[in-house]
Amino acid sequence: MDAPGAHVASAEAILLDLHGRLLRLLSWRAGVEFEGLATAGRYFRLNNRLKKKLCRLDAASAFLRHASVPKAASFYSEISNAIFDLPSVRTSSVRSVSASPSKHSDADTALCSP
Repeated sequence: MDAPGAHVASAEAILLDLHGRLLRLLSWRAGVEFEGLATAGRYFRLNNRLKKKLCRLDAASAFLRHASVPKAASFYSEISNAIFDLPSVRTSSVRSVSASPSKHSDADTALCSP
């Protein structure tokens, strides 16, 4: 249990704050006003792991900044329609599918490629 008056930040607030602080830090260090963290990562020639993290944080922050109930509902409907338009998948043996933390989809790699 938190102490009375203790502030517990939401995940959204933590990510948006981190995004802003990193963007200001990188811009200050370079003397350049970057449009986003991905651009800053390329400018500093950071290693691939750090560039991908900056890119993912940039993308997550953009999602959060533009989030709204109508957009969320629309996105849900779009995904729902897309999966039901696909050919039937085998449902006789339901199993859990998860990706390894070190492996990312082609779309994720393309989005955040160094």
